[in-house]
Amino acid sequence: MAGTENEAKVGETAGTENEAKAGEENKEAASELAENEGAVSKPAEGEKEAVSDAKKESALGEPLESEKEGALGEPLEGEKETAPDVPAEGKQSPSPTKKQETIKEIISWVKVILLAFLVSEVLNRCVILKAEIPSGSMEKTLLIGDRLFGNRLAYLFSEPKRGDIIMFDYPDDESKLFIKRIIGLPGDHIEIIEGLVYINGSKTPLEEPYLAEEPNAERFSFDVPENSYFVMGDNRNRSLDSRYWKNSFVSKDKIHCKAWLRFWPLPRISVVK
Repeated sequence: MAGTENEAKVGETAGTENEAKAGEENKEAASELAENEGAVSKPAEGEKEAVSDAKKESALGEPLESEKEGALGEPLEGEKETAPDVPAEGKQSPSPTKKQETIKEIISWVKVILLAFLVSEVLNRCVILKAEIPSGSMEKTLLIGDRLFGNRLAYLFSEPKRGDIIMFDYPDDESKLFIKRIIGLPGDHIEIIEGLVYINGSKTPLEEPYLAEEPNAERFSFDVPENSYFVMGDNRNRSLDSRYWKNSFVSKDKIHCKAWLRFWPLPRISVVK
């Protein structure tokens, strides 16, 4: 009996020790398996810090390294290759603002030129008449080559006067423009005796300080119709005028203007009288 009890105790003791060893081995195997799974599913300690830092930077709104380059305007490697060429110094194209200013300036000059042209046309047609003296019939008052402005408005509110120098359509050929001095007014009786002019039976000849020379001894008599004028040149001996025309008188509606200003040549600029 004693031997059986001892064997049973020894067997129980051995079984208990075996079970304890097996339990410890199972715990170690479970611990190793847990560590292996942690290595697969969990990042290493350094990686945890890197991921954590990246998350912190992202959470704080700080760009990552690659994003910083883009934010600072630095092109990426591929973008550097496709960047447009920068023009050489001194050859930069003008900015759009300068181009716009140039266009505006050109437009302003075009407007000025057009306005000047329109004003010139209006003046020439309605206000002044420009003419050049082609002959010596008005010497010594007007010389060949003198250039004049005539005032188209001179008789808008008044009548032509004796002694006025006028520009008009030549009565025998209205395509030509003549310039002469008015001697006889509408209704006047004109007599020319020995080259001197007598008006309406006057015993005293008309005073004519503008004559180039003493007139030739000629005799004429004329009665000036209404709305018409008798004209002669200041160079009386070399002037084709009312004395010799077939249609001796200038109708008022054929008068274009009163001679006003000699503007050429420059040394002879003056008001025409």
